[in-house]
Amino acid sequence: MRVLHKLNLSLPRLDPRNQLWESLQKEMAGQRAASAFDTADQSERDTELREIDATFQCYRYSNFGHKLYLMQNGIYGADIQPIASQIAERRLFISLAVDQEPAIAAPDNPDADDYGIKPLPNLETRFVAANTLLSIGQPAQRALTQADSIAELHAQIRANRERHFHATTGRRKQQYHQRDRELHREQAEALLNSGFTADSAL
Repeated sequence: MRVLHKLNLSLPRLDPRNQLWESLQKEMAGQRAASAFDTADQSERDTELREIDATFQCYRYSNFGHKLYLMQNGIYGADIQPIASQIAERRLFISLAVDQEPAIAAPDNPDADDYGIKPLPNLETRFVAANTLLSIGQPAQRALTQADSIAELHAQIRANRERHFHATTGRRKQQYHQRDRELHREQAEALLNSGFTADSAL
């Protein structure tokens, strides 16, 4: 929370109209689209670009855009106690929710039904319960082909978690969560085959 507030105080001073911040978010979304693994990802990235544009149109002079994309791209956490991660998520949710502004109900306003309130992001992809003091037993040498396959799986996990972050329906959220578990099983198997110990691979 302190990191979020410090960065949120700095950004308006450096970029009062949010123009640089908006262009940076669109550039990052475009890079993710360029490295998409399938056509469905490309479609979702196009949707993300439209969402970014809509966010900054609505919150040009608000902290909402700053906070949302700081949470997406720059704030991560790990704690050995699961409750600590959950508390951090809830506090960030509250900080983001208070900066939302309800849309004015009008016949030509498609967001009138939900007052234009945006769904909160899925922060469970950014905060995890883990012991960061444990060392990882890595093999002394790995085959290059195995290293490449592990790197590809890691990239797929990152891409899937980005989609999970933006999921706005329970069905999509469950779909990405299931895919995350499948990719982690594949990664664990690849690490075991590459010489990692079972404790480190799993």
